[in-house]
Amino acid sequence: MVADAAPVLVGVVADLSVDPDVYEHLGIVGGFEAARTNPHRVATVAAGLAKLTNFLTEIGVIDDEHRPTWSALVA
Repeated sequence: MVADAAPVLVGVVADLSVDPDVYEHLGIVGGFEAARTNPHRVATVAAGLAKLTNFLTEIGVIDDEHRPTWSALVA
């Protein structure tokens, strides 16, 4: 159960790091998508997830069955 839920929850947390309301309030059309796909942000999230996925692999949460789901988070 943890192995199934963990990538979903981590993905939600990563998405929450960019608030679409900020861009709407400022009137920046396409700002949310631009921020969410910004190469620096993507690299930062990937680096953070690498540390987490290494740990979760060590404790058995990420196994061969669940690895593709985790890989999709940084794709």
